[in-house]
Amino acid sequence: MSFITSRNSAIIHTTTSKTSFVAYLVCMVMLRRQRKALLNLNADQLDDIGISAQDAAAEAAQPIWNVPAHWKN
Repeated sequence: MSFITSRNSAIIHTTTSKTSFVAYLVCMVMLRRQRKALLNLNADQLDDIGISAQDAAAEAAQPIWNVPAHWKN
C-alpha cells in the first residue's frame, strides 16, 4: 500500500503495520486540511473545480473517518 503526500509529492511506501498506521494517520490529517481548505475558496475558485459552495461545505463537514472511496480499494 502506498500514499502520495501533496506537500512534497513524495510516495510513502508502507511495509510494516506500524508504518502503515502512521502513513494512514498522515493521510487523514492531510485529508482534513484539504476539506477545511475548501471552506476558504471563493465562488470563482469553486466554479473552477466544478463544485458549489453547498457541496464544499458538505465535504468539509465530513468526519475524518469518512475517506474517499478510492482509499478503500
